[in-house]
Amino acid sequence: MIEAHPKFIKSIIPQLLSIFTEIMEANTLLLNLRTTAMYGILMICVNHPSVVRKSEYFKNNMVPAYMKMLSEINGMSLEEWS
Repeated sequence: MIEAHPKFIKSIIPQLLSIFTEIMEANTLLLNLRTTAMYGILMICVNHPSVVRKSEYFKNNMVPAYMKMLSEINGMSLEEWS
């Protein structure tokens, strides 16, 4: 839906970012599902860059969650990334 109909989701981007963040931060979920949430965020950023740029939620919550998830995928601690 994000790629096929970008205008359809424009009004619900804040909710999608929130949902994807919750999925990424849920350590009890499978890594594949959490990685799919990361891909969803990437697609939102590609299709709606101006909306994401203006989003305080993205800046304050998504970036740290995304970095934490990347460190988990690569097997490095977050401190090693810094």
